[in-house]
Order: sequence, then C-alpha cells, then structure tokens
Amino acid sequence: MQSDRPAAERHPILVVDDEAQLRDTMALLLKRQYEVHTARDGAEAQALLESQPFHLVVADERMPRMRGTDLFAWMRANQPDVGRILLTAFLDADAMLRAINEGQVERFLIKPCDPVVLRVAIAETLETRRLTLENRQLVQDLK
Repeated sequence: MQSDRPAAERHPILVVDDEAQLRDTMALLLKRQYEVHTARDGAEAQALLESQPFHLVVADERMPRMRGTDLFAWMRANQPDVGRILLTAFLDADAMLRAINEGQVERFLIKPCDPVVLRVAIAETLETRRLTLENRQLVQDLK
C-alpha cells in the first residue's frame, strides 16, 4: 500500500494497547499517513521508546503491568518531546487527573473512538509538537 506522504515526512507513532484486535485496527487505520509501531503494554513501549525515536504515543489506560498514565509519567521525565494521547473505555476522573497532571497528555479520548476524531487528535498533537520544537529552536537561536 502506498503512502500519501514521502517517507521523510512520515511521523513515527507508537500505539500501545493490550487488546491485539484494537492495536492492529489502529495500526491499519493510521499506516497510510504515519510510520506505525505497536506495543502490547507499557513495559514493551518503554523499551521501544528507549531504542528508537517516536513523535507520538497513543496508549490505552488500563493495561497489565503498567497503566497508560504511568507510561506517560515516565515519558514526561524521559521523553518529554513525544506527544501523548490516552485512550480509555472507562470514564474515570482519577485517571483523567493523573493523565493531565502526571503525564501531561495532550488528549484524552474515550473508546471506542471515532476514526476521524482519532486522526484529528493525532494531527493536532503532532502540529503542537512541531510548533513547540520550532519555538524552542528559535529561542535557542536568539540566545
């Protein structure tokens, strides 16, 4: 399948979910636009994040071994420039607060998530990341 974007413009994205069917469906949905990688849980995601660069992580909240919010809190400390979108099937105010305060997620989406909503959230998060990095470079250049 051909991509709509040149290889140099394809953002590397990591999809983290313990449900294989959902993980594979999201990868299929996004692979035309992005370089999509997948992980079964937060520990596997951490290993991938330490071994290669990603621009964005989309993670489920409730997974074995590590919650999505715990992964994002780790990312905030170790991979602060990687965009973060949390997916959950449960409206859990505690998880939302942890995601915002500890993981600094850009988006909090409820599963099942409309594919259009997911694509827009990803595009907007990647654009925010781009602008943040660009602004940081401009400030550095001014110094």
